[in-house]
Amino acid sequence: MSLYNVETILPLSTPPGGNILVGDAYPAANYYGGRNNTQTVTYAVNNSSGNVRLEASLYSSKDDAHWFEVLESIYSPNPGNVTDVVSRTLVGNYVWVRVRITDFTSGTISTTLAY
Repeated sequence: MSLYNVETILPLSTPPGGNILVGDAYPAANYYGGRNNTQTVTYAVNNSSGNVRLEASLYSSKDDAHWFEVLESIYSPNPGNVTDVVSRTLVGNYVWVRVRITDFTSGTISTTLAY
């Protein structure tokens, strides 16, 4: 097992305008049984406007997971479209993470998680 993992938790995407896009669940740092509690999430946005949030779960099964927001409105440009890269470090025993995008109007967004 690698000591450092990088997951693309939301590939380069163009979400439908005005709708909610919820990404798939991916293992977070604590998925491997307490191996780590620090992870870094990076959002790359290109000519975009909308809200990007990271949700996490402490449940071992992603099918039964109860999701909660761990990074609120990481990327929320207003007004207009922005191109940017936003990176944040999370500390928590999260087992699963996923991305939720709302109020998207245009452009592309991709997200990676490293731990």
